[in-house]
Amino acid sequence: MKKIIFIINTIPNQRCIKRINEFIDYGYEIDAYSFIRENSPYNQPTKFNIEIIGELKSSGGYKNRVRILTRGIQYVKSKYLNSENIVFYYFGLDIALFATFFIKKKYFYEESDLSQTYISNSLIKGLLNLLDKRIIKNSIESMFTSEGFLNYHFGKTIPENVSIIPNRVNKNCLLLEKKETYKLNIQNLKIGFVGLIRYKTILNFVECFAQNFPQHEFHFFGNAIDNKLELNNLKILPNVFFHGEFQNPSDLPAIYQSIDLVLSTYDIKVENARYAEPNKIYEAIFFHTPIIVSKNTFLSEKVEKLGIGYSIDAMNNDEINTFVNNITEEDVDLKIEKCKKLPLSYSVDDNKDFFEKIEKKIKSF
Repeated sequence: MKKIIFIINTIPNQRCIKRINEFIDYGYEIDAYSFIRENSPYNQPTKFNIEIIGELKSSGGYKNRVRILTRGIQYVKSKYLNSENIVFYYFGLDIALFATFFIKKKYFYEESDLSQTYISNSLIKGLLNLLDKRIIKNSIESMFTSEGFLNYHFGKTIPENVSIIPNRVNKNCLLLEKKETYKLNIQNLKIGFVGLIRYKTILNFVECFAQNFPQHEFHFFGNAIDNKLELNNLKILPNVFFHGEFQNPSDLPAIYQSIDLVLSTYDIKVENARYAEPNKIYEAIFFHTPIIVSKNTFLSEKVEKLGIGYSIDAMNNDEINTFVNNITEEDVDLKIEKCKKLPLSYSVDDNKDFFEKIEKKIKSF
């Protein structure tokens, strides 16, 4: 069995660690390397070690980032110049761009974010899209965490060497006690956000909701980046609660048991958000908690098709008010039942078919 050499764009990144652990569980020998953001603390995973190959400074600009990425990837290349029985695994377009240029070895590619969509220059974005497609085409297999990313790249003409691996909930959740059956108190609705607080759409929804509906509560679970002024304004509201960091997955049952609906209204002005499929949808399904998402996204299409939540414009206060005023116990209960009817395999990580597929491919060369 070939050894897999992983190169991660930044840590800590639980999705990457989870993927590497899966390869270990399926019997693969691995080496792992990663870049790290400046002043970003992390703990080594329990099953393997990650060697840091560069620190990405918060200042210094694009040229400095390119220099650090180039130097780190060339260092990894130098360690495997004479190695034959290996395959590389690149997390993210930034890593794959440099690694495929310097390292002439077979590789896997995983894309969990359309990083090129954050670039305003249409010519540069177009060039990166072309390079991204070439990286996908030349890979042994390319993995995407959202079917929406495939729609972005290829429309309906999907290459054969691609796999969708949604960011489903950790298998360990099966060992945890799930949310008990309860009766919704429509007079004291509890909505929660679980994860990294960063989008204005989240903050606007919460401000409108908390100010106009003092009988209801909003709960934040997780930390924030930026938006300090908006967050400070929310902290003074008596029906908004900040619970801070949590452990995933051990704290998830208690979190979801404490809320009636989970908010996941990502900002559709960010092109990536229109195609992404965040893990919140799978947490919502697994813990039987209807989800609120942004309109006109791949995620909203999925939520509406499954009947497990609501789609709104989280920057439109009139729409937020109408949405909250029209919530009924019967409708929430119906969406909870839709969550319950979906099989566990829909929301829980199990990538057996994927590993059988790539094992055949690896054996063919």
